[in-house]
Amino acid sequence: MKKVLLLFCMGLSLQSMTASEFNNNAKAVYNATISSDGAQWLDFASANFEGGEGTVESPYLIKTPEQLAKLAKDVYDGTTYSDKYFKMVADVDLNGHDWFPIGYKIESGTSFAGKFDGDGHKIMNIKIPYEENYKGIGLFGNTEAGFELRNLTIESGDIAGDMIVGSLVGSNYGIIENCVNKANVACLFYYVGGIAGSNYRTGEIRNCMNYGDVLAGYESANGMSAGGVVGSNYNLVEECANFGSIDSKTSGSGGVVAMLEGGVVRNCFNMGAVNGADRIGGIVGEVLGRGGNCEVYSCYNAGKIGDGSTAGGVLGLAMFQNMNKLDMHNIYYSSDSYSGSYGGNVADLFGAFQITDVSSMSADDMKAESFVATLNAASGSETDVWVADTKNINNGYPVLSYMENQSTGITSQKFNDNVKVYTTGGRIVVEGAEGKSMQVYSVDGQMVYNGKAADLNPTSGMYIVRVNNKSYKLIVK
Repeated sequence: MKKVLLLFCMGLSLQSMTASEFNNNAKAVYNATISSDGAQWLDFASANFEGGEGTVESPYLIKTPEQLAKLAKDVYDGTTYSDKYFKMVADVDLNGHDWFPIGYKIESGTSFAGKFDGDGHKIMNIKIPYEENYKGIGLFGNTEAGFELRNLTIESGDIAGDMIVGSLVGSNYGIIENCVNKANVACLFYYVGGIAGSNYRTGEIRNCMNYGDVLAGYESANGMSAGGVVGSNYNLVEECANFGSIDSKTSGSGGVVAMLEGGVVRNCFNMGAVNGADRIGGIVGEVLGRGGNCEVYSCYNAGKIGDGSTAGGVLGLAMFQNMNKLDMHNIYYSSDSYSGSYGGNVADLFGAFQITDVSSMSADDMKAESFVATLNAASGSETDVWVADTKNINNGYPVLSYMENQSTGITSQKFNDNVKVYTTGGRIVVEGAEGKSMQVYSVDGQMVYNGKAADLNPTSGMYIVRVNNKSYKLIVK
């Protein structure tokens, strides 16, 4: 498992490169300073976790890089940790050694099947340098159905691999929820995403944001499928956003999803620049539908679109080779950011596409309160998913209702001029709702309070708070 300097031959017409050259091409705007001595954290794994028994009531506790490395080593040695629970109790700085993905498959290697709660903590300075045959790369490499990851931020770093590369998860078969990435992510060949490389049929990605740069390919290398949230998707991506720069050296760049093979993308938006040689779109790069029916709705793009050969404000290419269906509706893109059409090449070969209410709007119109109402009307949710950017955290464009929490730690969500629901000092605070009904649910759907509106002091975690039939997603730290 020692690091080596690789010289990768890409064919007669392609030039050679070193691992360091590939990594240098994926540096982010955050300019994270990451040192490494050439060793892996795997070699410095601790003998024990901080505490805990691995149950939901008493999860294994992780406080140090060495304890996080123990998890990676255990899984590498064959322990899946199926139905076991983990919880971070401190921020972790990985500055020092290279990271080895938790659940990395080498031939008969093991995937991770446990449940991991970051509990609002951060991982800083993660470094996964490019190595030959690195497939399924991220903080977590390969996962299984039953895997869950919540409430974690990757604050800085650089992550690279051959294929199926994401900051948090390479190959996702479980749930990724309420996570943020600010690291750079790059693949040499295909499927790279700000959050996950590939999201498979049992995978769900919710309430996640990417700020890192995402790159597929290096100069003449055959890199494809770079997405702000995920490289390839077969199931569900909802209430996610991308702010990072997306680039693919050959084909398939999407502000949210690079390649949509099946499943649903809803209530998402992109603010990052999307570039590539071909098949680039503000929301989806390519819609191919080889894995099932595809649905995209209640999304918008305000990011700049490059001048690739097949480009669109929403999608680059839509072309099915079978009878699966495509349903796209209520999707918008800023005419100030891109003056072309919504789709670069939309070929409905089987008459299976239903595309309605997909259009451009001026930036001013997209920042109006009426646009928030338009998005909510098509959101598919009984509660308001979208809210106005009253705190100017998104340059005036609509934001998702949970984002004030993740951005500031204190929310000021309003459903009228007098009611506020927010978190501060480990408490849930409700103002201006005296006498109104209130219910509080944990993230797994368990009711923890039902009564009149009141301040609460729950344990740390994410909660759904309903006050007078309006819902708010809050993080208690």
